[in-house]
Order: sequence, then C-alpha cells, then structure tokens
Amino acid sequence: MGFENVLEMMLSMLNDYDITGYTEEDLYLEVGIRVNIVLAKAMIEDLLFDSEFLEFSRDLTLYEANILAHGLIMQWLYPKVHNTEVLEAQLTNKEFTAFSNANRINAMIQLQRNAQEEFYYLVNNYDFYNQKLAWQEESDN
Repeated sequence: MGFENVLEMMLSMLNDYDITGYTEEDLYLEVGIRVNIVLAKAMIEDLLFDSEFLEFSRDLTLYEANILAHGLIMQWLYPKVHNTEVLEAQLTNKEFTAFSNANRINAMIQLQRNAQEEFYYLVNNYDFYNQKLAWQEESDN
C-alpha cells in the first residue's frame, strides 16, 4: 500500500465533510507535508516518506495505512479545529450555536478527537504487536 491508498482511506473517513474546495494537487500537498509528523508520532521506525515524490520507502501493511490515515485526519483537522475552539471560547454558548456552521464545527471537533483517540489506540496495539513478535523471535533462537 502506498500514499494514494492512505489518502483514499483518509478521505473515506471524511465522507460527510465538504473538502471539495481542494484540488487533488492541493489536497496531496497539504496532506503530504503532514505525513512525516504522523510517522514521527506513530513511531514506525523502518518507514520513511519522501514528501517531494509522495512515496514511502516500502509498501505499507493495511494496519500501518490505517494508523497513518487516522493520524492524517488528526493532523489535517487540528488547525481547523483549533481556530474554531478559539472562536467558540470567545463567544457565549448561545452566540456560538446561533451560527449556521456551529453543528459542522462541532462535528469536526468530535471527528478530530475521535481520530486522535483511534490513532493512539492503533499505535499502542502496533507497538505491542511488534514487541511481542520481537520477543517470540528471541525466544525461538
């Protein structure tokens, strides 16, 4: 699996959100610059990403692609959610809910939080699985 697959997974998780304002090139660029941040957080040691060519150093497993898709949602939504949280904090609850986009903003905040929780859950399981495999290989020798 490659970058295109990860991006497709990410977009399938965002199917209720309007991202049609992005051209394919803009979306690839915006998401592509966040991949290395996600890789660092995911701690997938033997995997590198070339942001110029939008390629990984090796094929991803389905599980790794799932980790990266959740991490990319988290990173992609962070600046959007952060700005809305600042706006919400400045307004009273009544003023905030009066905005027509209030429900959408709240949904984006929830999606970002859910993606973050799922990302760290997947990373923990991935790390545990890899440690278990390493331990089994040591005990077999």
